[in-house]
Amino acid sequence: MNQFHQVMLEIAYVQQLKNKKNYPQFFTSNILIINRLQHISEFYKQLEFHLGMAIANCLGSSSNFSITNKHHMMGEHSR
Repeated sequence: MNQFHQVMLEIAYVQQLKNKKNYPQFFTSNILIINRLQHISEFYKQLEFHLGMAIANCLGSSSNFSITNKHHMMGEHSR
């Protein structure tokens, strides 16, 4: 089961609790969903970082990409 599917199941569960007016469990489930979303957010931040590094490595290995441009892409401004 992927993370998106898990979040959707948790949202459906919260909707059921909301319909039953069972507020203490509702808040507990809401906290679980917030925690799950934070984990997903962190996962995508890491994925974005690794994808960026892979692109930078590909650009850095190409023959027509100068070392100066590579340093500017990586944020290493020497002046």
